[in-house]
Amino acid sequence: MRPRALRVTLAALLLAGCAGGFTATGPATSTRHGNYRVEITPGKDDQGRPAISGYVYGGGGRPRVLVESLDAAGNPIGQQLVYVDQDMSSGRAYFSLRPNTPGVSYRGTVQSVQSLFNGAP
Repeated sequence: MRPRALRVTLAALLLAGCAGGFTATGPATSTRHGNYRVEITPGKDDQGRPAISGYVYGGGGRPRVLVESLDAAGNPIGQQLVYVDQDMSSGRAYFSLRPNTPGVSYRGTVQSVQSLFNGAP
């Protein structure tokens, strides 16, 4: 990469990071709960607002995931329940949301799973 292009790119990245507000775009977190594993990746949506996406891995059914917003010390500062409207017959299900309370990082745990046995919705 040319030196001028590199400087312009670095300056743009620096400005984007210093724009203020929510900047949690850290690494994905993975937590286990029973036979289920939740993977969460923080980021931003198209308008620059906080957004979270992730996968639930495990058995079948439709999981409900409790997403906790955490402060810098790892303490919960907010939470919301996400209904994953996908069955997990393939072994995983995708979800995304905009957190009600943005945090520095996030933790997700499966709270319950709706069974799809015998045609349950």
